[in-house]
Amino acid sequence: MLWSAQLLHKYGNRSQNILYSFRTLTSVNSLQDGVGCFPGNSYNRALVAALIRSYGAYLADGSEYSGCYGPGVNLDKLKDFYGRRLQVIVEAGPDLLAFETIPNKLEAQACVELLEEENIQIPSWIFFSSVDGENAPSGESLRSALRY
Repeated sequence: MLWSAQLLHKYGNRSQNILYSFRTLTSVNSLQDGVGCFPGNSYNRALVAALIRSYGAYLADGSEYSGCYGPGVNLDKLKDFYGRRLQVIVEAGPDLLAFETIPNKLEAQACVELLEEENIQIPSWIFFSSVDGENAPSGESLRSALRY
C-alpha cells in the first residue's frame, strides 16, 4: 500500500497506528492467504511504501509534466520541501519510500542528498517521468540523472 505525505501529515501521530493496523489486517487476511500461491516463499506481512510526490504535483500548476519550476526553485528549496515531508513520513515507520514522477535531475538530486544527509535507512526508489523512455520532461537524459 502506498501512503502519501499529505495523508500522513493529516493524521499526524495516528499515522503509526494506521500503518500498524494495515499491516496487521493485510497479513492476517489476504497476504497470508495468497502465500500458498507462491511455493517456497514465506512472506509474513505486507510492506507499506510511503509515496512522496514531486514538487510540481504539490504546486498543482502542471509543472510536474515539464520539470520547469522557475528560477526561484533551487536545490535548497527542493530539499526543504522534501525534508518536511520526510520527517512526518519517517516518524510513521513505513517499510519503503517511493519518490514518484520526478521530472528532472535536480529534484532527484535533492531526494538522494536528503536521504544521505538525514541518514534515512529506509529502502527508497525514485520513479522518473519520461517523455520518450530516454529523457525526462525537463529535457535531461535519464542516463545523466541516474549517474548522480
